[in-house]
Amino acid sequence: MTTSAHFPTRNELQAVLDRDVTPTMASHNGGVNIKEIREDGAVVVEFVGSCRFCPAAQDTLETLVASAFASSFPKSDIRVVLDSGVSDELIAQAKMILNKRSHQQ
Repeated sequence: MTTSAHFPTRNELQAVLDRDVTPTMASHNGGVNIKEIREDGAVVVEFVGSCRFCPAAQDTLETLVASAFASSFPKSDIRVVLDSGVSDELIAQAKMILNKRSHQQ
């Protein structure tokens, strides 16, 4: 996973979200869930409720979620990724189409 001595468990990560992130997001009628923890140390989260399609979602991810994890687990190299609900395959296909279009012009 990572080279740190201790990578937090899902329960430890969830406890940080519950304590430091959920109250703020709930005040905006939203929330955050952990979708998966990847082998490379990335924690994939999804925003729910009003926060799901918020234009400031990426900023919220960095300033609220990532900073909460960094403060709570300073020796762990945690990378937080926002799941947009669009599959990697669909994103790759869209990039391929756009790339073809740009070469045709």
